Amino acid sequence: MTKETWQILLAAIATVKNPPGWLRELGGLNYDDVLRLPKYEDAADGQITSPWIEEKLLAADYLDFLREQIRIDARGPEWKELLQERLQVLEPFVGKHVLTATFHQKPYAVTLKINPDTGKLFHVEMY
Repeated sequence: MTKETWQILLAAIATVKNPPGWLRELGGLNYDDVLRLPKYEDAADGQITSPWIEEKLLAADYLDFLREQIRIDARGPEWKELLQERLQVLEPFVGKHVLTATFHQKPYAVTLKINPDTGKLFHVEMY
């Protein structure tokens, strides 16, 4: 993660409606403080961890995977609904880059999907 990426993430966090308190707390940290956070696998329950960040080209086969997971409905109605929403918001981004950032206060998570070209947040998942 770079300082520039952290600035994009801070701007996205600031636009999340009704974020959990720990995400607001994370959004108040500077870049150096974030670098000192523990990795998820090293954190105890209740600890805020360093964000997981990935930017990649969204492939059509990922949307096919989502459709299959929705069809088999293996994890129940709430998960199916989350996947349906994810599919809907990602469809316009096939063939484009998407910045995904997942934040944890173990065991809770918030995932943000950001258009890296504009820096705009377009999807939030809280679980």
